[in-house]
Amino acid sequence: MAAGQKTVAIWGSCVSRDAFAVPSRAEELESRLPLVYYGARSSWISQDSRPWPGSEAAIGTELSGFPRRMVEEDLTKSIVDRIVEQQPDLLLIDLCDERLQLARTGRSWVTVSEYLKRSAGGERAVSAADELSSATQPRRPKLFAAAARRIGRRLVRELPNTTFVLNEAPYVTEIAGGGRLPEPQAGWARELDAAQRPMLRAVAEELAPRLVRAVPPPEVRLIDPDHKWGLASYHYAEDYYHWLIDVLLSIGQPDAGVAGGTDAGVAGSVLVHARRSRTRGLSALLRR
Repeated sequence: MAAGQKTVAIWGSCVSRDAFAVPSRAEELESRLPLVYYGARSSWISQDSRPWPGSEAAIGTELSGFPRRMVEEDLTKSIVDRIVEQQPDLLLIDLCDERLQLARTGRSWVTVSEYLKRSAGGERAVSAADELSSATQPRRPKLFAAAARRIGRRLVRELPNTTFVLNEAPYVTEIAGGGRLPEPQAGWARELDAAQRPMLRAVAEELAPRLVRAVPPPEVRLIDPDHKWGLASYHYAEDYYHWLIDVLLSIGQPDAGVAGGTDAGVAGSVLVHARRSRTRGLSALLRR
């Protein structure tokens, strides 16, 4: 590994992954923060449960590439295994995909992502479920806390040299350039943000003291009105991703103000970088 280089694995969503798709930082990221794994569309509750019976048949032939891998890793509960195989220097975590509905059959939970819905067994996983759980259901925080305890202890044990970075990505309502998210989307964003807070606390408790809590400053908590995936409370303007990249780069640097077990909140600088053409190399990991 080159001097000053840190490998990064992500378990989260586009709010973390999109930092690695900023065109003006691509060269810097490939040389200093190579992305070795990206896992998404899978709740911690799902990953903590039993593998889905007949996972291969449930996926069917409708999915391929990135969507197929996401559903497969959710059904087989293999995200932590994949991360441990990589032994990354940094594990970047966000909980944005905890917004998704869960379905339980027996002792197995599955994450009801848009990809699962397109698979052979997706509709059946929901219609035949013993229990459904939305992000705002009262029982959800308890389920998550139990999963965070078990998974957190495994991550700490099996990733002895990894620094954990918790991207505390909020659900926001303010749009860059002026304006706010309309109702009822804004109300749903507020509900999701409130539901996410105890989950963030649960993860932080389990991963301390090797944890950096990346808390975005107010000036970067803005929705991108022209985001390629559309207007949403977690589709941020580009400054958010520059801030997150700078947090990652600062970890382990002397006098950086970011260390394990501390917050990287308003201390993180907000930088505006000139756009330049996107370079290749991360497309397989970054494809939505």
